[in-house]
Amino acid sequence: MKRLEGLSLTPAQKADRNAAAIEQQVEENRNALVKKAQELKAHHQNLREDQLMDAISLFEKYDVDGNGIIDASEFISLKPLLAPSVSQALWRRLAEMHFHNLDQDGSGGIDIEEWCMSYLSMFTLEREEVAIFLRKTFLIIR
Repeated sequence: MKRLEGLSLTPAQKADRNAAAIEQQVEENRNALVKKAQELKAHHQNLREDQLMDAISLFEKYDVDGNGIIDASEFISLKPLLAPSVSQALWRRLAEMHFHNLDQDGSGGIDIEEWCMSYLSMFTLEREEVAIFLRKTFLIIR
C-alpha cells in the first residue's frame, strides 16, 4: 500500500517529504553529536559548556558532507581559522601532519571525540599562543 501511496504524490509533495526527511536526519545527527560531546565533557573537564557548543558548531560547519567525520580535504578548509598568515603550500603540509595527529584512531577522519579533545589547543588560544603552538607542533623554526 505504501508503494502505491508514493506514486500518487505530486513532485512538490515528494520534494517536501524528502526535505522533511533530510531535516529530520540533520537534527538526529546534531542530537547525536551533542550527546557524544556531553559524554566527552565528563572526560574533558577543561571545556566549558560554551566551548563545547562552539566545538560542536565548528565540527558541523567543517563536516561539509555531514557524515560525522572531518576528512583531510575538509580539514584543509580550516586554514583561515588555524593559520591565516601561512602560505597555502605550507598549510597543506602542516594540515596533513596535524590531521594525522588529531586522527588518533587512524581511521582516516577526525570524529567528534577527537575534535573535542583537540578543540582547546586549536581554537581557544590567543594569536601568539597559536603561533607558538604551531611552531611546537610542526617544529617550525622562525
